[in-house]
Amino acid sequence: MKRRRLFVAWCAAGLCGAGLGCADTQQDRVVVPLQVMGTGVPARFETSRGVSVALDRADLAFGPFYLCASTEAGESCETARAEWLESAVIDTLDPTPRDVGELSAVNGPYRSFMYDLGIASLLTQNDAVVLDAAEQLGDVSVVLEGRVDLGSGDVPFSIALPIARTKDNERGVPVVRVRASTSTRHAITSADTALSVRFDPRPWITGIDFANVCSDADACIDLAPESQAARAVRNALTAGAPPELTWNPNE
Repeated sequence: MKRRRLFVAWCAAGLCGAGLGCADTQQDRVVVPLQVMGTGVPARFETSRGVSVALDRADLAFGPFYLCASTEAGESCETARAEWLESAVIDTLDPTPRDVGELSAVNGPYRSFMYDLGIASLLTQNDAVVLDAAEQLGDVSVVLEGRVDLGSGDVPFSIALPIARTKDNERGVPVVRVRASTSTRHAITSADTALSVRFDPRPWITGIDFANVCSDADACIDLAPESQAARAVRNALTAGAPPELTWNPNE
């Protein structure tokens, strides 16, 4: 019953007072089906540095996930319109939608969203909590494997990276916070819609300086968390291109 223990921990951390996990009883409660998916990535594509890359694996630990009424997610998320306290591994190379559960929601508009990558920070604990999805990936948030053409043939590369909140002054806040664009904002009114969350892994590696970090084949395997490649992936996942949120009829 890890999900319930996590919910209790969130409330014990004081986030219920901020509206996370404790909806206003005067509002209508809504259950929203949640789907996740990846993107159909070409067999080879070029990064922003003009390097040809082939991705063979791009698994992401996703969750927990929140929709916020405020325009700024994070500590200013005084009211969570919807929350999903679980986690799931997403094969971001697979564009097939996959059901992962339901958002517990209340009616009203959301203007921002936030989520963790399988490793959640709690106010009540110094160490982050590794959830099921991250456990499945070896206690990390993302696993990337592929091949990069550096001019003399393909060189294999791999990155396995945990991503979690580390600053004490932001403990308890999800690691990724996104202001919803005007075109993607949505008012939750009833259970007649489902939400899909789609990730594209290509922006995660476009900033990697493969020519420098992969001086030879061995240097590109198991790239260290402090390497330039890992920093580029971490920045892209937490502050780069956000996932695409789409509201669909709930059939």
